[in-house]
Amino acid sequence: MDVNETTCQELNQMAYKYVRENFSGDKAVLDLYDQIGQPIEFIEDTNSPSGILWVNEGSTYTNTTESYQVSARQLLSDVDFIVPKAAGMLYCKLMSPARILEWIMVDGLKQKMYWAPRAEDQEEITFLQ
Repeated sequence: MDVNETTCQELNQMAYKYVRENFSGDKAVLDLYDQIGQPIEFIEDTNSPSGILWVNEGSTYTNTTESYQVSARQLLSDVDFIVPKAAGMLYCKLMSPARILEWIMVDGLKQKMYWAPRAEDQEEITFLQ
């Protein structure tokens, strides 16, 4: 029997979709992110071989020049696991909706909106002081 199991990656994608669909702030924020923001890319889950490793390791976040890659930490217990109540369980360390919103509103905009003073900007800096 071929059963499609939900992955932590898919749960992260659902959280991202939920944040976008339920954002009650100014829609210009989402428009700005869509225009110049660095996108979030939910990549394949990182598997933990045991519960103790899953507890002690977090998800993997990689900021590339193209995207912010998120790999959720997962632990999938065997269906014949020694503890019957934990058998066949999928454990995920997910990106929180609050962190997703923070990326959309702040961190995802830094790549294109970050301003650092340059020599040719000194006249403008003096003017602003």
